[in-house]
Amino acid sequence: MITIELLGYIVLLIGSIAVLGNSARYVVDKAARLAKFFGVSELAVGFILIAVLTSLPELSVAVLSATAGEGNISMGDVTGSNVTNIALVLGACGLVGFGKKFRSSERANALVLLFFSLVPLLLVIDGQLTSLDSMILLALFVMFVGYIFMNRVRMNNTEVITKKEAAKDFIIFLVSMGVVMISAGVVVHSATVIAEDLGLFKSFIGATIIALGTSLPELAVDTTAVRRGKVSMALGDIVGSNVVNLTLVLGINAMINPFAPNLKMIGPVMLFILAAVALLAFFLWKNKTISKRDGLVLLGLYALYIIAASGVQIFQLGQ
Repeated sequence: MITIELLGYIVLLIGSIAVLGNSARYVVDKAARLAKFFGVSELAVGFILIAVLTSLPELSVAVLSATAGEGNISMGDVTGSNVTNIALVLGACGLVGFGKKFRSSERANALVLLFFSLVPLLLVIDGQLTSLDSMILLALFVMFVGYIFMNRVRMNNTEVITKKEAAKDFIIFLVSMGVVMISAGVVVHSATVIAEDLGLFKSFIGATIIALGTSLPELAVDTTAVRRGKVSMALGDIVGSNVVNLTLVLGINAMINPFAPNLKMIGPVMLFILAAVALLAFFLWKNKTISKRDGLVLLGLYALYIIAASGVQIFQLGQ
């Protein structure tokens, strides 16, 4: 039965997710301007800086949920976010219209990193994420960063940012990071209460509602980037975010508090990750871009993912 108290937590969850997404967007926006001020390469901006920063909500949820002993919330979040990033965010970007084909080097880097992001899933098969697993995941993240810097390209920056503007951006950046951490704490607490009251899997909450909420920065930033012709940065952010989620974020989660992933919920999500990666790789290889038709296919996959996740939850409750 849904009580007034439970409704209050649902409203709190929705509100905190909105704050989480918007505050992370400010972080990304100001960090991108600082990157331009310091002349960071475009590839590094997309694959490293923006990718890491748009994964701040997932990272915040991971730290706080692991500390609270609720590792499956973060596990559901990072895996669900990866499906959401490709199927929903890139699907939406496809509908907006990429407008041009990616260069062969951009597609090659994206494909390498896409398959790079699948490696951590092998560690989940045995039903445990241990301290050793966390070390492997963090080592993979270091390898990811090394790969990017070995393939860096300088960006052409025509925007002039003064030292005063950069200082202001840095202050807003720090404040926004603080808001991200606080709102993430509210998200974890609200989600835990709702899951317990309704008898839902915490991983289901993480894989659907929280995953959508923590993917809002990517959705906002990347659709805007596509509209402004920054298509490479958008692709770099999505692919980079997926690698960061399954290496850095999941690694920190397991390092703080090793746990047993709920494979009844996470297993089907992993299948959708594989399907999303396979579709994106096919589109990049065949079409050299993501067309509006491809965008519709990806959005269809996301709709199927939500239906499947709901079905798994209902089936488990019925047992």
